Amino acid sequence: MRTAARACIAGLMMLPVIAGCSERDPTDAIDDEGRRTVEDVIAEMQRAGYEFSTSVNFAREVEQRLEMHRPDTVDVLETAGDPLKDRGTVTVRISLTASYGRMFASTQITAGRCYRFTFERYRHTLEYRKVICSGGPALVLPKRTPAPELPDDAERKLEAALDRLRGADRRDAAAVRAAAERSVRGPGLMHEVAVGNGWIGVTVSAGRYECLMARVSAKDVEAWRPPRVYLQEGEMGCSVEAAAAGLVQRPPH
Repeated sequence: MRTAARACIAGLMMLPVIAGCSERDPTDAIDDEGRRTVEDVIAEMQRAGYEFSTSVNFAREVEQRLEMHRPDTVDVLETAGDPLKDRGTVTVRISLTASYGRMFASTQITAGRCYRFTFERYRHTLEYRKVICSGGPALVLPKRTPAPELPDDAERKLEAALDRLRGADRRDAAAVRAAAERSVRGPGLMHEVAVGNGWIGVTVSAGRYECLMARVSAKDVEAWRPPRVYLQEGEMGCSVEAAAAGLVQRPPH
């Protein structure tokens, strides 16, 4: 009997502790909800193999994915940079609803939080941080810009253009670049050249998985599309140095 009484008293003494542990501050509750939402969106974009041709397209992708979690409560406040060339940022304001208080007496609160998403092409990272919300109006995003693509006949055209080079032009990186730019054209395409081991390497890229490589020497010309496995994160990517060395022409065994 005395043991049961002690257990009852101990249980009663623990109730305030249990209730206290379940109490949440409203600010913490909103911050937790915002962090979960934003991290879920970034994880989805990473699984989808994200690639953006402009900051506007980056902003639209962030906005649409956030709206899947928080319908009608997402405002894009700012876009900056060029994610196709280097780095792009998007700042958004989202309205969040969370519960706070004690376990059996919780209250719902709605508040806004702002986050800045940053995409870096060469590091291939997608990150976010919480920022102070500005009082400015939301942006009205223009019509989506089509993602850049390599033409279907890009490999044939590039190889033919490089093969037409004669004499000193085959050893001139500027002449090789000009031939590549004339032969494979399109919005958002990037042309790069590099010299190595008697060859001039060329890459033409349109995002992460759209890559064409070639190299030219005094006597030979080669052009190829590297297997997709080499373009994945952590692999060689669309490297112009790899093109000059004649690498990644065939799938790994």
